[in-house]
Amino acid sequence: QYAMVAQPVSNLSPAKRMTPSEENFYPTVSIQALMRIFRDSTLTVHHGMVIQAIMFIFKSLGVRCVPFLGKVLPHMILTIRDCPSNLKESLFIQLSNLTLVVKAHLRIFVDDIFDIVEQFWDSRHLSIILKLLSNIAIGVPDAFRQFVPRFIRRLLTSLDELQVADWSTAKQNLLPQNGRAESEKLSHILKSISKLNSMLREYLHILIPALLKLADSLASLSFNGATTTTISILDGFSVLNCRTLSALIESQAPAPNPVALALFTGLSCTPPINSENGLPSRVVQPLVRIFRETPPRSLAVGLSMVETL
Repeated sequence: QYAMVAQPVSNLSPAKRMTPSEENFYPTVSIQALMRIFRDSTLTVHHGMVIQAIMFIFKSLGVRCVPFLGKVLPHMILTIRDCPSNLKESLFIQLSNLTLVVKAHLRIFVDDIFDIVEQFWDSRHLSIILKLLSNIAIGVPDAFRQFVPRFIRRLLTSLDELQVADWSTAKQNLLPQNGRAESEKLSHILKSISKLNSMLREYLHILIPALLKLADSLASLSFNGATTTTISILDGFSVLNCRTLSALIESQAPAPNPVALALFTGLSCTPPINSENGLPSRVVQPLVRIFRETPPRSLAVGLSMVETL
């Protein structure tokens, strides 16, 4: 009697079961098994090795790993928020490496990635976070540009919070503990700005004053009683800061600047204003003032300032 009952008709074919002969069979089975472990909070001790195994599979697959991103990345990002510090560092590293593999296919996840970047900006993971951002800028430049204002805000806040004035109290071979942490943070930030200069061109009017303020602070430090090693470390930051300035504005100064020449010859020279071939006066004038009022403590610092001019 049941044979007379009409059955629903579907235009969809029955679900296809994967077989070992299919190209993605083994990656699919492996990733599903690994993700079951990764989602199990009682197996946290194995999560680091699990994510390494998944990333190894992704690197082996190349762009063929894209279909699996939706199964892995959301949980990976969620785990970063709450996992122990050591696992967090490992996940950031793997996420940074993955960015260079999938490139543009990471676009839909960039918003969530920037959320965790901001959440852990002030943590000890800043160096790998900045590397992650650099890789996103390389792999998904158009998506990265949408988040540059958030990145700039973090950079400016960090530069403003650095207590550079306290570094002059260092009288040991190394900076005090707080100074060491801040100096490492400053180094990472300056290198990141220099590396991402092409992405930050629209924000030079915001970044340059902050870097000039830093240059002024570093130049005015007093090192009475400080060791040669400490002075060398901090002079290195002055050089790095000047080189970062140069990286940001080099495209605006293709021709030799007469102000830089004047510093060598001792001639009086008025900084060029609104010159197509010279640096903007907002850069030249502060650097010249710093150069005259607080002569550089080392030849390297002086040369870096002249090169920037």
